[in-house]
Amino acid sequence: IKAQDKSFNFQHYGPEDGLSNNNVWAAKQGPDALMYIATQNGVYSYDGYSFLKIKAKNLKTNYIRNVNFDVNSLLIINREDGVFKIDKATNTATKSNELAFENKVDELIIAGDYAYSLSDQIEVSAINIKTKEYFPDELKNYDNQAFCIFKSKEGRVYVGRSTGLYWFNGGK
Repeated sequence: IKAQDKSFNFQHYGPEDGLSNNNVWAAKQGPDALMYIATQNGVYSYDGYSFLKIKAKNLKTNYIRNVNFDVNSLLIINREDGVFKIDKATNTATKSNELAFENKVDELIIAGDYAYSLSDQIEVSAINIKTKEYFPDELKNYDNQAFCIFKSKEGRVYVGRSTGLYWFNGGK
């Protein structure tokens, strides 16, 4: 019996398709079923057929590191300037005061009353959204760097570190 060759087909999307930058930093599906793509030149929504650039007003730069969602808004992560909420009706960006992390934000997870940030400084931190209490990375050191964060279906947040996998429970 001869084994079948398995191959994967890839469809490339780029400027000719409406995605004006090939540097894609993140892609996530929103609650509206659209895909949101963070690029070096802004955020795009994708409905499976075409790309639409979200032209948010009040941003100093289009370098968008990531996207995420809270109950009411599209959140974009402008790496240098923090987390912004986008009002999709007016395309206005407003800096999020409740998500004011002390470090650069590369990845953001919201779970219950907490927001968790992973930064390029290889650390994770949390903010209690209601009280604005900040929780720095107490486990960070050269031998225990954080590399990724993940939220399970149950809402638990896990941190992948150089020493294993940790459950980040309620800011601690």
